[in-house]
Amino acid sequence: MPEILIVNPNTTGTITALLQRHGDQQLAPQASVRAVTARFGAPYIVDEASFAVASHATLDAWAAALAEGAAPDAVLIGCFGDPGLAALRDSSAAPVTGLAEAAVLEAAALGRFAHLLQRSLPFLVGSLLSVPLAGVFWPDRFDLGFLGLYALTLMLAAGLHLASLRRLVRA
Repeated sequence: MPEILIVNPNTTGTITALLQRHGDQQLAPQASVRAVTARFGAPYIVDEASFAVASHATLDAWAAALAEGAAPDAVLIGCFGDPGLAALRDSSAAPVTGLAEAAVLEAAALGRFAHLLQRSLPFLVGSLLSVPLAGVFWPDRFDLGFLGLYALTLMLAAGLHLASLRRLVRA
């Protein structure tokens, strides 16, 4: 039977239990689920510092799970920000995804991407706009290339949002 490893990058055991329960409900009896909790870090990932630590904790929890048992057939990072996703993909022979990536792919496959963007765009815009504003107040910390990349990302997000809203209006 295939095994899915779910890594909870924060230190809250009740979240791990919830991930285990939902994994079992969705995948049993076709696959077994093993959920593990980060051995260090924050109880909840709320800022860049806790996200950075969670990226390291994800790799550590995955390595500890490997040491305790057989390699999983797939790995899910059980946190919507997907901390450590790229690094874990580099390290794991099994396929790896995270909750955010999986949600975006599922929403796109179901034609519900507009709904996802509608809820997340204000947060995304706020995040992207904070960097240019920081560049105005602290110009010595940012270069034009960095700000240009953020502007391009903002335009891409706005374009995706507009296209999704047009699709939603036509539906």
